[in-house]
Amino acid sequence: IKNLDNNKIIGLIGSRQVGKSSIIFLMIQHLIRKNVSPQSMFYFNLDDLKLQELFYDIPEFIQFIGKDDARKFIFIDEIQRLQNPGLFLKELYDLGLNIKIIFSGSSRLEIKSKLKEHMVGRARQFEIHRLSFSEYLGFAAPVTKKQALADMLVFGSYPAVALETQKIEKKMILKDIYQSYIEKDITDFLRVENTQAFNRMAGLLANQSGHLLNIDNLSTSLKITRNETEKYISILEQTFIIKRIYPFYKNYKKEITKTPKVYFMDLGLRNYAVNNFNDIDHRNDQGNLFENLFLLELLCNDH
Repeated sequence: IKNLDNNKIIGLIGSRQVGKSSIIFLMIQHLIRKNVSPQSMFYFNLDDLKLQELFYDIPEFIQFIGKDDARKFIFIDEIQRLQNPGLFLKELYDLGLNIKIIFSGSSRLEIKSKLKEHMVGRARQFEIHRLSFSEYLGFAAPVTKKQALADMLVFGSYPAVALETQKIEKKMILKDIYQSYIEKDITDFLRVENTQAFNRMAGLLANQSGHLLNIDNLSTSLKITRNETEKYISILEQTFIIKRIYPFYKNYKKEITKTPKVYFMDLGLRNYAVNNFNDIDHRNDQGNLFENLFLLELLCNDH
C-alpha cells in the first residue's frame, strides 16, 4: 500500500494459492476507497492464454488501456507466463507514462531469469508467505492457540485451508493445490517430463524434512542422475515448496560447501506428500514438524 503512490513497479512473488491475487484485489478495493476510478484499473490473469496476446505490442497495449491523463493501475497476475515479461515491463516503465504496474508470480526460477536484469532500480518485490501463527489466529474460525498450532502442524497454513473447518475439506484443498502445481507449473510450464520421479522425490524429501540432504542417496532411490536430482530440488525450492538451510560459518565459502537441511514451506503439503494427516498427538514425526514450523515462523518474521 505504501508503494502505490511512487512510480516503482510492485512485484508479489510466492507459491500458488498463497494469497497473491487476494492481496491484489485488496489493493484494488483500497484504491476504490481512495476514489480512484474503476475505469483506471486493469486486471489481467495470464493463466488465460488469450490475454497474453495484449502484451506482445506496447503501443497496442497503451491504446487498450487508454491515453487520457488519469493515472492507470495495471495489475498482472502470473507474469511468468509471458515469454519476455522483463522486457515488456522495462519498455513500458521507461516510457515515463502515468502508469503504476503491480505484478505477481509463482515461480522464482522464471521470475529471476525473465525479469531480474530488467527490473534493477525499477521494481520493489515482496515475497508472500503462507500465514504465520499470529496471522492464522486472526484468519481462521475462532480457535484456541493450542488447536491452531495442532492444525498448522498437520494441515499447514495456506489461507484457504485456514478458512476451512472440516478436516476432509482441508485435505481436498491441499490435494487440489498440489495437483494444480504439478499440472500447471511442473508439467505445462517448466516442462518436466519425468513427473513420476519428481513426485517420488517430493515424497522422499517430505520424509526427510529436517534432516541432512543426501543427493546421492536420493539419486539412487529415484534411479535418476545426480544432475536430474539437483535440478528437481532446485525447481522445488524456486517454486516455494521446499527450502534448503545451510549451516552457519563465518567463512561463507565453507558454509555453502557443507550439507544443508531441507524443509517444506508448508506442512500441509509436506503431510500430503507422505500421506499422513494423523493428529499431532498420534505421530512419530512431531519433532520434525515442530522444527519445520519454527523455521517458517522465523522466515515470516524476517519479512
